[in-house]
Amino acid sequence: MIRLLALDIDGTLLRRDGTLDPRDREAIARARGAGLAVTLCTGRIWSGTAALAAALGIELEVVCADGSSVVCARRAVEIESHTLDAHELEDLLGQCAAVPGLAPFLLSNHEVRHDLRGAPYLPYVRGWSPELKALPEVAPGPDVLMGVALGDRDLVEVAAEFMQSRHGERLQVIKFPSRRGTGTWALLLRRAGQTKGSAMIALGARLGHAPDELAAVGDWWNDLSLFRAVGRSFAMGQAPADVAAAADQRLAATDEAGGGVAEAIARILEERKGCGL
Repeated sequence: MIRLLALDIDGTLLRRDGTLDPRDREAIARARGAGLAVTLCTGRIWSGTAALAAALGIELEVVCADGSSVVCARRAVEIESHTLDAHELEDLLGQCAAVPGLAPFLLSNHEVRHDLRGAPYLPYVRGWSPELKALPEVAPGPDVLMGVALGDRDLVEVAAEFMQSRHGERLQVIKFPSRRGTGTWALLLRRAGQTKGSAMIALGARLGHAPDELAAVGDWWNDLSLFRAVGRSFAMGQAPADVAAAADQRLAATDEAGGGVAEAIARILEERKGCGL
């Protein structure tokens, strides 16, 4: 029986225009009333997650930065933090200096740090957090959860190959296209072994829930580890084919109209009702 539901934010809980469907808000309240706990599991950092968690009344631990951080929403205190070290960050920044056209961003749980090279990409970067800190020069710090470089695909691939060769055992070196369809590609660095899936398993264990008592709703490639980790998984209607194939069920709702969370919760509550709850 499902006891804890994890929700991705962008493209899942929030519609494409960044708004929350009233049906999803009401469904989350209904789920809690029925004894189903609900939390968030997102690629955003905490400063880009806190307001939504508060608006939904979520007080549980929430997974941020794709599993690199877990924050108690009620107390706004980090429970887990898996940061990058100075040497790793210096290599990323060195690549951005050596490859003209790459813009570096360093993400802590509080802010996204950038310099003038990052100005063209700020609309995209705000997807992680609205807390943007412009600096004369980006420098390593002890609280960096994710290192990012944005630019054209060929530039990103050069930097990714270098970082993989240098730090592939200690880091996840991920390259992907912007979902906004701008032609921008991203290189993202996170601590190896930390994913949405691993963070949710650990969170569930702290709450006394087995993996088969967890469920998740998501829409993107960073949700694959989450889908594999939990007992029940739901892919949004617009999810890429390989993401949808990894989920137990594909929802009819998309991020254009919203309502996917409400659809998933209705299915879970119906199953719980069948169990006599």
